[in-house]
Amino acid sequence: MRLVGLILLGPLAVRTWWGKMLALALTLILTVVTQVGGLLLWPIWALAFRAFNPRARWQKLLGRPMILLAAYLIGMNSLVPWSAHYAGRTPLPSYATDDIPVEPLHLIYPLLGRNYVRFHARDRLIQAAQHAERSHPDLTIQYLDSGFPFPWPPLLPHLSHSDGQKVDIALAFAKDGEPVPYARSPIGYWGFAKESRERCQGHQSRFPIPLRWDFAWLQPLLPDLDLDLSANRAMVRAFDKTPGVCTILLEPTLHNLLPARKLRANSCNVARHDDHLHLRFGTACE
Repeated sequence: MRLVGLILLGPLAVRTWWGKMLALALTLILTVVTQVGGLLLWPIWALAFRAFNPRARWQKLLGRPMILLAAYLIGMNSLVPWSAHYAGRTPLPSYATDDIPVEPLHLIYPLLGRNYVRFHARDRLIQAAQHAERSHPDLTIQYLDSGFPFPWPPLLPHLSHSDGQKVDIALAFAKDGEPVPYARSPIGYWGFAKESRERCQGHQSRFPIPLRWDFAWLQPLLPDLDLDLSANRAMVRAFDKTPGVCTILLEPTLHNLLPARKLRANSCNVARHDDHLHLRFGTACE
């Protein structure tokens, strides 16, 4: 019974006051960033800091973080996908195959559980990727944020990804004319295409906190890459022709380079969209 009580305490089961604060902070951060990470670790704090109590200090320093990490990874790869299925969500592929040329730009997205969508959105994304690969061999669609395993809380900092029908797709880049398997930014966001330009300088946001980040200071620090126009055009054409893809949100300064019927311009009240495409799926667009 005592162990059950400690498990219910979660992060407060850690013995020292500073340990409790760190555990609570980590639980809060994981909840905001991953939606379910804090819940997965809630019962593990007691096991790691009470039940697991070796004498050697180095075993504590190494063993306890490993217990927390193992519990998180096991939960995110087994319990969460299983339970998300009943909420109508399914994860996008964590790696590309010959049959399904879809993968995350960075493993951080599936590791944080930010790659969940509704079943029809996953099917249509894969269908579009297969069409794009046929017209542009060896092309792999690389996604960024899509959605959480469950509808609530929202996927911050995005305003519209809670319904499981939105997926951000990294633009394709090239170095000296040769395609590269990465974007200007390691996470895909904030590494803006050089072929675009900031068009909203001086705009007054209608939100209390401006959501359009220019990051002009960051751009000189990022790799000097050009848009891979051939690959991006193949992607946009495939999304444009795929039923179930309702709209493709893209910075209007790139519309002439990547034309499509379903293209829409993002407003100046949201983040820049000249580093990624924002896809909106829907059964009404079939």
